[in-house]
Amino acid sequence: VLLLPGSRKQEIVGLLPVMLEAAEKIQQNLPHCQFLLPTASTISREMLQDIIKNYSVSVRLTDKSTYDLMNIAQAAIAASGTVTLEAAIVGLPTVIIYKVAGLTYFLGKFLVKIPHISLPNIIAGRRVVPELLQGQANALNVAKETLDILTNEQLRKQVEKDLLEVREKLGQAGAVQRVAEEIVHIVEEKRK
Repeated sequence: VLLLPGSRKQEIVGLLPVMLEAAEKIQQNLPHCQFLLPTASTISREMLQDIIKNYSVSVRLTDKSTYDLMNIAQAAIAASGTVTLEAAIVGLPTVIIYKVAGLTYFLGKFLVKIPHISLPNIIAGRRVVPELLQGQANALNVAKETLDILTNEQLRKQVEKDLLEVREKLGQAGAVQRVAEEIVHIVEEKRK
C-alpha cells in the first residue's frame, strides 16, 4: 500500500497520522501487507520518521519514483490533489482523504457545490474511488475502504475498469486543459 500524505507540512501533520493508524488496522487483517511512503523534497525524512515512530507499523521511506511505486502497489491512500489523478492514470485504486480547517471546509462547501472533490471522481462524473473528507477521514474508515480494495477482487476490478475510463476521458494530448475545462463546466452547472 502506497501512502501519499501530500507535500506540505500541514498535510503531513494532519493526514499522515490517520494513514498510519489505518495502516495498523490493515496490517492486523493482512499481516504481510507492506507500506511504502515516497519522500517529497519539501518534507524532511526526519519529520516523517518522527511521526512514523509513534505507530506500530513498519513503513518504508523511499526516494524512488512515485510512478514506479504506483505500478507495483495494489492500493494507495492519498491526500486529495494531483497525485490522485496520477494514480488514476496508472490505474491504481486509491482511497482519497482530506481534512481542512472547519471554516475553510464550510466556506468551500458554501461557495463550490460539486458532488466530489477528487480529480478522478470529478472527471468520471461519479464516485469511482472512495473520498473521505473531514470527520469521515478517520483511521477506521480509511482502513475499511483500503481493505475492501485489497480483499474484494470484484470491487478491485471494477475500480480498475472505472480508472481506465478516467484515463480514456483524459486522452493523450491536452489532458490538463480537458481536466480544467471539465472542472469549470461542473462548477458552472452547479451554480445554475
